[in-house]
Amino acid sequence: TRGPSAFVDALSVGIRSGANPETGEFSYPQAQQTEFSLAFGKEDRTQFLLIGASVGAAPGNFDFQIQQSDFSKYFTVEAPEAGAKPDKAAKGAVKPGELPIKVLFKYSPDEKTSLKYGDVQLDLLGGIGQWITCKVKGVLSGGVVPQGEPPTQEITVELRAYLEQI
Repeated sequence: TRGPSAFVDALSVGIRSGANPETGEFSYPQAQQTEFSLAFGKEDRTQFLLIGASVGAAPGNFDFQIQQSDFSKYFTVEAPEAGAKPDKAAKGAVKPGELPIKVLFKYSPDEKTSLKYGDVQLDLLGGIGQWITCKVKGVLSGGVVPQGEPPTQEITVELRAYLEQI
């Protein structure tokens, strides 16, 4: 005769195992990514995410808002295909079965980064600066919502860029 499975009362462990430590009930981790990081290289000024709806699904909407911070003035978001111009927010809709829409994130550092102090030229200090970050809150709504799930999904986009300044 066979005894009970060795895993009958096993508890999943590890990061994101999905097991409730109090009840032992298991839930599968979500496959949907909710955090994104976009880094702007030395010469990069634009990064993007693709937002779309699958074939046969209901239409969906997106809303991206740049969160106010010390460095938010250097970034804008836009969705030209949805009619959203460069600003601190971009909204639009996606239609099922159509190509995804590019949501563009732009980095605009100050153009006047003079390395001159008085009559002294400080060219040797070129390239000195710091990495800056800015958070963007995104809300996705509409589309096909699985039963028991909220009608909207929030995502976070971290924008990172190197700001040259003395």
